[in-house]
Amino acid sequence: MIQKINKKPVRICLGILGVIALFQTLGIVPEAEKSYVAVTNSFFGIWISVLSAIVFERVARSFEGSKKREVVAGFLYSLALSFALVLGKSLETVENFNVGEMKNWIYILILTLYFAPFVCYAWKRLEKFWKKCQPTQGEKADFNNRKEFLRYWFLIFLCWIPVFLAFYPGAFVYDATDEYVQVATRTFTTHHPLAHVLLLGGMVCAGNKFFDSYNIGIAMYTICQMILLSGVFSYTVCFVKKKINCKYITWGTVLFYGLFPVIPMYAVCSAKDGIFTAAFLLVVIKMLQLLENTAGFLQNRGNIVVSIVAAVIMMLFRNNGMYAYVVWIPIIVIISLFLKKDKKEIIKIVILMTVSVLLFLGSSKVLTLATNADDSESQEIMTVPIQQMVRTYHYSPDTYSEEEKEILYEIIPQEDLHLYNARISDLVKSKFNNVAFNANRGKYLQLWAKIGLRKPMIYLNAWLMTSYGYWYPDAVINVYGGNAVHTFTYRDSSYFGFETEYPGTRESKFPWLEEQYRRISLELYQQKVPGVSMLFSPGFLFWVFVFCFVCFIQKGKWNQVLGFAGVALLWATAILGPTYLVRYVLILWFVMPVALVETK
Repeated sequence: MIQKINKKPVRICLGILGVIALFQTLGIVPEAEKSYVAVTNSFFGIWISVLSAIVFERVARSFEGSKKREVVAGFLYSLALSFALVLGKSLETVENFNVGEMKNWIYILILTLYFAPFVCYAWKRLEKFWKKCQPTQGEKADFNNRKEFLRYWFLIFLCWIPVFLAFYPGAFVYDATDEYVQVATRTFTTHHPLAHVLLLGGMVCAGNKFFDSYNIGIAMYTICQMILLSGVFSYTVCFVKKKINCKYITWGTVLFYGLFPVIPMYAVCSAKDGIFTAAFLLVVIKMLQLLENTAGFLQNRGNIVVSIVAAVIMMLFRNNGMYAYVVWIPIIVIISLFLKKDKKEIIKIVILMTVSVLLFLGSSKVLTLATNADDSESQEIMTVPIQQMVRTYHYSPDTYSEEEKEILYEIIPQEDLHLYNARISDLVKSKFNNVAFNANRGKYLQLWAKIGLRKPMIYLNAWLMTSYGYWYPDAVINVYGGNAVHTFTYRDSSYFGFETEYPGTRESKFPWLEEQYRRISLELYQQKVPGVSMLFSPGFLFWVFVFCFVCFIQKGKWNQVLGFAGVALLWATAILGPTYLVRYVLILWFVMPVALVETK
């Protein structure tokens, strides 16, 4: 296969076929078909095909002299990406994937052969790039310089101030009102992380009590979060600089964290995702340092304290962080033993991580008891099964016998089954009867299993529809389309919540900047800019991360594989969630500079 691709005529043909397959797998929605035809049925189509053939013919030469392992990795990566593009297009347009449709498999084959040379070429160019970025002889940097750390911290925070003022008192959204109400009424549940409920709700109530202003309370929380996140990002910049002492990389990282819209957007957002993801980023960096020099790391008490505190905060702010962290432990142990690492060092790593988990469990229990919180809810862990059973009822009600329907109605009322939305389970999930489910879990899990055995493809499509935005680059994040909220109705996009909910009131100091963020959040704004749109896509960022991860594996950089395994696990928990939103995989943006620099 490789030898054939190295022949010029074959390379030219593959270049043309590749661009045709790409056009056919574009995620075109029905209302956009006219604009799609305007692109394909025009001179533009010929121009792109010829250009693609020329570029592909040259890039395909990257196979010449490539190591077998690199070529195999390139083909496997390209196969997975091609499958994601074809599968994602089908889900985006018809909300279903037909495994028996032969043309889909033909597109996957063509795209795999088309992408593989580009992937191998990219790895080679990246390697050359890092060599050029090596510091010149004699160039040094003081990586322990506190002034440098404080400088980056101040600059990143300064970059966010206009966004904060544009959103003033902050983007109080995504469950924020519910969390505030819990504190105001002293009625707590574990539906939202209690640590965040108490922090957010406490500050909002304090603002009202001491300053007679809910807005001041929200602003207090927002500023505190901005200080915390900018500090973590400053530490990350210093870490990146230590890995590659290049001023362009260093300042590029500072500007990325300071100015790229997704970062300040969530820095001024009240959702728990900002602090959670910053803590997770710190955990990943500390894990990389720990794996690189375990003995030296553990001799510094500061490293131990920061690692444990960051891990506990991360787990307290999101349960899926705890799931990812717990599974991370055996993965580190198994791979470390396979690589024949020092068993004493492995034990020390496990002890450090276990202590973090135990402290989290203890803290979580104390918070639950102290607030007398109701912890009987089960719908969060049942998100995927609920969606699967309801989708089956929606599209194939005859799958259920009359007796089975009655069992289903016990946990999801019949009058609420029509609320099914393929891209988000929240509407149906909110009607889930926790009391009935907790009284006889085996009965309902048995029903879920029986229906799944009868309609496995419906179950598969139900899960894919709530998760494909995390791995399909062209997905439009509009899971709330048509839903009315406090100050607007979602229409073209629900990329970001944007508004300031009750009891806050938006008092923007920079309306022009606020309008730009409104467009990014609620319109097909950045998606209309080729190339730039991909930087906002969680699906595209995922494949960049996988590109780095495969690079680590083929280079035998196992410390990096283990260090970033936590990010992969966190992403895996997200695809088992209720829908696909940027905030659930914010780690892909936060950790990207670190992942890229570690490919060096």
